[in-house]
Amino acid sequence: MLESRIAAAPNLAIQTISSTFDSYLSFERAYELHIYLLLIRDSYIIMRQRLDDALAPFSQFIYKAHNVTAPGR
Repeated sequence: MLESRIAAAPNLAIQTISSTFDSYLSFERAYELHIYLLLIRDSYIIMRQRLDDALAPFSQFIYKAHNVTAPGR
């Protein structure tokens, strides 16, 4: 569910900005958009950290394998 919200965010942001700028951006809509974009940013940071954590063992394995099989070692 979070991934679908993140994927839809750019289009939602563009629609919100373009529709509200046509009739001036109200404070409430700007605040709402700001909070929504902060949520997306924070969610991305958390997902990125989880992905980095999940990939760490594979990265270590590849690094060790490369160092063992690298020419001249």
